[in-house]
Amino acid sequence: MQYERGNLADLEDYLVMIIDAQPEIPVWRMALCGVYLQTGRIELARPHVEAVGANDFAMVPRNQVFLVTCASTAPFDDVFPFTGTSFEVPVGIGVGAAATALGWYDQAEQHYANAHALCERAGAPTYLAAGRVHWAEMLVRRDEQGDAQRAREFALAARDTRALPRECGRRWRQRRICGGDGQRQRSGGGSAV
Repeated sequence: MQYERGNLADLEDYLVMIIDAQPEIPVWRMALCGVYLQTGRIELARPHVEAVGANDFAMVPRNQVFLVTCASTAPFDDVFPFTGTSFEVPVGIGVGAAATALGWYDQAEQHYANAHALCERAGAPTYLAAGRVHWAEMLVRRDEQGDAQRAREFALAARDTRALPRECGRRWRQRRICGGDGQRQRSGGGSAV
């Protein structure tokens, strides 16, 4: 619900408090990484991604949530076959975000492409739009030839996803694509357009 309302940042202090109390439980770190990703502060996720992935994911119990946790932390070869699958959010979006946080842009590109294809096949417009925004932000960070134009195209496609219900993820998309006031930004501010 916080995601759809566009106010994930409200969870940050709570998650930090839980992590301080229970640093060995990876799910709290991954939830905080999700907050950082969704609020445009992906660089803050890096220490949590590294902590959870350390020593071949030693802190992550080998149970039913292992793949979800690993998929949220790093683009390792063992997770790659699952980046075109989904649990609650397409795995490729989380893996792409982790790769972006670590500066592994080519791997992030492939994970976002897998998530994009999954969202198109599944008819999941909210996550299609969200994946496009994150992909655009990765392209802006990578800043290779042609990336700026592709980032604009992804951001505009996310903004113009007509199949989305009027309010479905709209606040989040507007803040990420257009800035806090809903007006398209021309440069700076981390906006993809």
